[in-house]
Amino acid sequence: MTVTLFSLNDCGQCIATEKWFSRKGIRYQKVMIDDDEKTQEEFRAAGYRSMPVVRLEKAGQKVLEFAGFSDQRISELHSLIKAS
Repeated sequence: MTVTLFSLNDCGQCIATEKWFSRKGIRYQKVMIDDDEKTQEEFRAAGYRSMPVVRLEKAGQKVLEFAGFSDQRISELHSLIKAS
């Protein structure tokens, strides 16, 4: 399973999410999208209004995706990773 954290500079929720990932031992790829208008527009079109966007994929298929800091969603992500 692959976890991707789409982040922005100076994003408090992004930093908080990274700290939770560290506490839970979740390995992830961080993608900075400050200068990537296309990706930012895709997230807005999907209804996301906060950052970061966290995506869990298995074999190239989205399993879970959410926006913003949420300890509940991070726990759900952690459980899915452990179950795989």
